[in-house]
Amino acid sequence: MSGRPDGVPARVRVIVVDDSAYYRGRLARLFRRLEGFEVVGVAADGEAAIALIAGERPDVAVLDLQMPNIDGFAVLRWAMATAPMPIVVCSSMSDKDSVFRALDLGAVDFVAKPGPGTEQLAFAEQQIVRSVRAASVARLDLDSASHKAGHRVKAAVQRPEVKAIVIAASTGGPAALQRLASGLPKSFAVPIVVAQHMPAGFTRLFADRLARQGPFEAVEVSNGSPLRASTIHVAPGGVQTQIVAGAHGATFSVRARAAADAYAPSADVLLTSAAEAFGPAAVGVILTGMGDDGSRGAVEIRRRGGYVVAESADTALIYGMPRAASASGGTDAELPLHAIPGALAALVRHR
Repeated sequence: MSGRPDGVPARVRVIVVDDSAYYRGRLARLFRRLEGFEVVGVAADGEAAIALIAGERPDVAVLDLQMPNIDGFAVLRWAMATAPMPIVVCSSMSDKDSVFRALDLGAVDFVAKPGPGTEQLAFAEQQIVRSVRAASVARLDLDSASHKAGHRVKAAVQRPEVKAIVIAASTGGPAALQRLASGLPKSFAVPIVVAQHMPAGFTRLFADRLARQGPFEAVEVSNGSPLRASTIHVAPGGVQTQIVAGAHGATFSVRARAAADAYAPSADVLLTSAAEAFGPAAVGVILTGMGDDGSRGAVEIRRRGGYVVAESADTALIYGMPRAASASGGTDAELPLHAIPGALAALVRHR
């Protein structure tokens, strides 16, 4: 089937699974009224969802987690073992812990359910559509990606001491970030700052999860908090975060999102602030995700003498953000995910 230049199919076939008739109908109506989507089925429980997946082979499933009898977790386990496909979890804010468990089981992304009558309904629906569109081009065959040795960072001669590593990620980012952090040496002392596209209320839990599962302390950023060594700083969801250089060290500025902001946190905003704060001592990393957020910030880091690494198509769940950064001239190297920790360690050691 032909598709758009960004790889999205011309028609994305979707199923909606939710035990709530209200949300089942609401989400189905959302996709039915949009050009480029086709709702090929709805299901009220996990058993019906499994039958739909087996019979219709949709491009994407939008899946609730908390359902009677066979729940969303069982559907995820069955799908990943039997009929691997992109699944987007649609969860209430009260199910934050469940969301990350679902990502561990193979869901490619999650969205928060908009509350009934919410004033931000249009924005919430935009987020759901964006996530499903991104999921439609997700690659689920990454275990077969090459793990050849020999990936090296070029042009690392006479680089200044690295002051911060700023990472941009979207769909597929939580798992990629965990793998990247776990691959760094425990002695790695350079501060890491992360702009992960994630709804407000989930980024604190994500930081806690990174701290539990990785070798470094991880915190959600707050306004005025300092940039600390040996720490992963997660930009909070729903607002914009910038790094500000000061006489007594760098701190974070957190402000409300503007009406025109497509992403909050925005990778472009964060990366650009790192370029301004640290110049050639800034390093950027662009990981998996749909769209071009991060490409302008990556260009700015390179313009000021910094260094930018993008995840290559070999391992990126969605090769959108890395491709956009490279196409704009914003990257020095493209590497598979497993090679990025070593490249960062080399940049930090080589001064």
